[in-house]
Amino acid sequence: MALAALPAWPPLQKGAAGNDVAGLQFLLRQHGGAVTAHAEFDVRTRNAVIAFQQDRGLSADGIVGPATWSRLVISIAPGSAQPDAVRALRFRLRGHGHRTVASDGVFGQATTTAVEDYKAQHRLTGGSTVGATTWQHLLGSAPGPADRPHGRHRQLHGPAPALRRLPPG
Repeated sequence: MALAALPAWPPLQKGAAGNDVAGLQFLLRQHGGAVTAHAEFDVRTRNAVIAFQQDRGLSADGIVGPATWSRLVISIAPGSAQPDAVRALRFRLRGHGHRTVASDGVFGQATTTAVEDYKAQHRLTGGSTVGATTWQHLLGSAPGPADRPHGRHRQLHGPAPALRRLPPG
């Protein structure tokens, strides 16, 4: 059985808002960016993107495209000590219907189970490790019927959880 092509990385720039922007902001924070994760691509987020791009020798245009995303995502697994990357992951998992994962920055059992369920639903490999392919899928695909958790951890569906403003760093 052939696997579906990976979704495209979501292009983001100043003025964008929503879950993908919040994920971007958490990942920028993981890389030392002084940005608040509030789901709005504002001037501060644009400046953090430009600084990140400059530091990595990328085109520093403030637009987050495939080259920037591929350098921004971090491979994480259970027990990872990268709290903002884990927050980005957990926020994206909640956006795909896995409502029981909190955004506390700990890659524990609830996150492990949600990652394994998500990857099984989308025929992704690699166990509970979240690498570039899983990030691209989580960020680039819109939640749909296949993203409603099932089996051992059925959760209720409701409105997306409200974002809390977290201090930088």
